[in-house]
Amino acid sequence: MQKITPIIVQGIVNSDSKCFRSLYDAYYAYLCGLAVSYIHDRERAREIVNDVFVRVWERRTQLKYPPLPYLISGVRNACYNYLRDSKNASKMTLVL
Repeated sequence: MQKITPIIVQGIVNSDSKCFRSLYDAYYAYLCGLAVSYIHDRERAREIVNDVFVRVWERRTQLKYPPLPYLISGVRNACYNYLRDSKNASKMTLVL
């Protein structure tokens, strides 16, 4: 795993796609494992992690060092939202 430095984060802020790829490669597997621990669905976990990275890129000018706490929070919150929405969807199915 590549170490993410403040220089890489600054590169992301400046729209350097290679720096963003370094961030993605460094944390993708870890974040997928974290997401699976919450939702127990590997494919959906991958989608959630990719969605979080898309949001990071969209908001890259606000990214701060170190990025890992932000990424963990994003994945955790996205998993909670998924679980909440899944629960609500199953309630609606039961009502029908």
